[in-house]
Amino acid sequence: MGAPLDTGNLGVSALALSVIESIAKRHPNWVPVLLDYSRGEFLSSTRLSNGEELELVHIGTSVSRRFWRTDNLNFIRFAQQIGFPHNALKAFRNSQSVLDISGGDSFTDLYGPRRFEDMTVRKQLALRAGGKLILLPQTYGPYSTDQTFRVASELVQNSIASWARDGRSFETLNKMMNGKGDEGQARLGVDVAFGLPLLPPDEAVQSQVKAWSEDSLTTVGINVSGLIYNGGEDAQAQYGLKGNYRELVDKLVRKFLADESVRVVLVPHVIPPNNPVESDLTACEAVRNAVPQELQSRLEVIPALSDPRCAKWVISHCDWFCGTRMHSTIASLSTQVPTGALAYSLKTKGVFETCDCGDCVIELRDDSVETCVQGMWDCFQRREEIRETLASSIPRIAEQVEEQADSIVRAMEGIAHSELVEQA
Repeated sequence: MGAPLDTGNLGVSALALSVIESIAKRHPNWVPVLLDYSRGEFLSSTRLSNGEELELVHIGTSVSRRFWRTDNLNFIRFAQQIGFPHNALKAFRNSQSVLDISGGDSFTDLYGPRRFEDMTVRKQLALRAGGKLILLPQTYGPYSTDQTFRVASELVQNSIASWARDGRSFETLNKMMNGKGDEGQARLGVDVAFGLPLLPPDEAVQSQVKAWSEDSLTTVGINVSGLIYNGGEDAQAQYGLKGNYRELVDKLVRKFLADESVRVVLVPHVIPPNNPVESDLTACEAVRNAVPQELQSRLEVIPALSDPRCAKWVISHCDWFCGTRMHSTIASLSTQVPTGALAYSLKTKGVFETCDCGDCVIELRDDSVETCVQGMWDCFQRREEIRETLASSIPRIAEQVEEQADSIVRAMEGIAHSELVEQA
């Protein structure tokens, strides 16, 4: 739960595919059931990085005003109350475990009451159906009211095990446990996308990327958040940004292009269907159109990619990378590409701190446009130093990802919390 594959958000897809890949490696014959936002129920398959096809079962579950739809979460909740059969409830009862990742960062009321309900109802349904709930590595909070904190805390306390994906979130998780959990029930982990494999994209994109090695230019990759760039003043107010993000990105791109030894590559990471306002690709094209014609020969836009493993392959070929979408930066960090981040939430700082690169994060809520541009330029100038840091930290994180996956599988198999602590 909490990581559908069809939203166009490659960060969310990266979470799903990372979990699917890691469990398939340990249990080749498992059958994942995805509770996503699809209509009805159907089968699909995904190609694993080893070339094998894995069957997926999809059961649609969504929050909507159309109560009569059987994939409406309110309908499912009513069905559970009156004992009416429903395949989602059957999946909860019959599955070995129920894995939930809340989109990585959505187990919070930060995005409004409807999103919070969307993230909590499935967990509540699973627990009431007797499902063994496991909260995969994610961010917990922030919670703006005592009520939402209490609701979230009850879910955490009733889970089999819960992982936080960084130290800051682990502190929140422990507060939510409030001393009521068993030993080892709350765990410190890392974002599962650090273990996402690479997959070459189609031939056209491969040729575009491989051409970078034919000249002496330094390739600077930049991910632009369409959510903020296209959102304008409304997005600036909603996320409490100190400066104008569109102005910041345009100035940052021009600053790099002013150096004739640099190639700038814009990498979209969220391309939601039928939603150009939140599309990174729409924002990237707007950035390119704003650049003077004489500089556009050293500016490229990567086309929309549907698989985060392919996006990670592209990003791994950059010499330095700057991202606003956090999972675009996890793709670069995990492949040891020196990386800076333009962050609008605490989650990014926490992830970078796990890589010993907390000083590579610039907070959009705290710093002016000029400070952000200069901060990213300084980070770029330190790229060899950062590369050395990542050469030390990423192998350690890679080991932690494997140990974490082993521990998650042991929790799925019903091993007690005390044994999880001993075996981890």
